[in-house]
Amino acid sequence: MQWLDRWRRSSLGPRSTLSLHKQAPPSSVFCFPHDVRTLSDADLTAHGDLLARRFLRLCGSTKHVHHSGPRPVVAKYDKAAHLYTVHAVVEVEHSSVDEVIELLAGDMDPSTAHHGFNVFMARVFGADLVAATDVRRCAPTTPSDDDDASDVLSDHDAAMSTLARLERAGLDGCASLKQSVFAHQGLFTKRQSEWLLLDYAKQLSDTSFVRVFKSVDNNVSHPTLERKGHKKTQVMRRHKHLLFGFYVEEKETQMYLERMAASLTGMPSLLFRRRLGRRLTTRRLKIPELTRSCAGCNALFGLRKSVCRLCNEYYCFECTSVQRAETAVHVPLLELRVCHECVQRAKDGSDLDFTTDHVDLAPFINSGCHDPAWLFAISDRAMFRISEGTSDGASTTAWPN
Repeated sequence: MQWLDRWRRSSLGPRSTLSLHKQAPPSSVFCFPHDVRTLSDADLTAHGDLLARRFLRLCGSTKHVHHSGPRPVVAKYDKAAHLYTVHAVVEVEHSSVDEVIELLAGDMDPSTAHHGFNVFMARVFGADLVAATDVRRCAPTTPSDDDDASDVLSDHDAAMSTLARLERAGLDGCASLKQSVFAHQGLFTKRQSEWLLLDYAKQLSDTSFVRVFKSVDNNVSHPTLERKGHKKTQVMRRHKHLLFGFYVEEKETQMYLERMAASLTGMPSLLFRRRLGRRLTTRRLKIPELTRSCAGCNALFGLRKSVCRLCNEYYCFECTSVQRAETAVHVPLLELRVCHECVQRAKDGSDLDFTTDHVDLAPFINSGCHDPAWLFAISDRAMFRISEGTSDGASTTAWPN
């Protein structure tokens, strides 16, 4: 799902009045100065379709934005163009495109049983949204032939149910004019502002949907009067040069491809874990030799020391690290402490020729063998059940002086 919000300073709007020719679209996607009261339903729908196409191109030009990570929303400001852009790409897993569209365009207010984008706006802005109304609704340009009088929506239903009007609109999409009033709480003052939006929604395919909103950039179309003082009214401040919307697309195949690509990028770590697991299952078991110094840096041991689970030598904690080894497919990874030398040999692949006969401990356990070497081997194998990232599995009591 993509959400794009673009805003330009009103002072940078066009200085000359554009013609209101029916076939002449606005020269800029950020400027819509037309008086919507004089435009027909077909003209408003055509303008909405043009804005939706330009909005999709803007979404396509920002595909490089990452859709995962700590910051899924990217905002930037172009100082030369005085253009502020906010773009977000969100993946909604384990859901269908109909569920997302229902949330964005057909959510229902349980208190009033009304549908529509106004419910979504109330969820976003909360108490700052004072009022939201549909000023005008455009009738479908190509109604279905099989529609009868019982299927015709009433004015109230058509104003609130965008999804129902979208189903009747067909390939042309549906358009309407929405007016919202916002409250701004300052430190010492309170004021209100409003926007007048051209709302256009279209079902592009069975798996994609676009909805775009464009501000009407004039003070003539449907102004909102605000009382200032006793018997004094003025036109409420209107937000202009605003474009936002969202594009929803179901990409089930793309998610499978991205997972396969992610598995390829993890090949080095997978090979390293398997090398550690192969070395673990084919190593020669022995009792660690008693020593007072680290086998790596020759530093004297303090109260704690560790054993490398591959070479069975004593090391200090600075010369070892906790690694994850894979012994078989669909088997949980083993966390074990390994010295830096064994880690480097596993990364270089220099231990590929290291092979010994695999030792089966079951016969010796059942026979009651009490040889110290085999008892150590049994306890050594059991330690892999404990994560060596913890203090219980990582430390070994030092030998007494």
